[in-house]
Amino acid sequence: MVQQMTRIVRSEAPTVPFFHICAPEEGTRTQLIQIFVQYATRHPELYHEDFWRVAHAALREAFPCKQ
Repeated sequence: MVQQMTRIVRSEAPTVPFFHICAPEEGTRTQLIQIFVQYATRHPELYHEDFWRVAHAALREAFPCKQ
């Protein structure tokens, strides 16, 4: 589900991903999981947060979109 969400785009701006995560098309689910685990390990203060908030932050950090 997270992998699919990284590919959602806005209809009015199809070159900008909706969640501002510019993950490569060839990325795998395993890579996304690894990114999440590494980010969560570096930020234990976020363990009480909802999964999606932490996953979103991890993926935005790993795959920032060019402005």
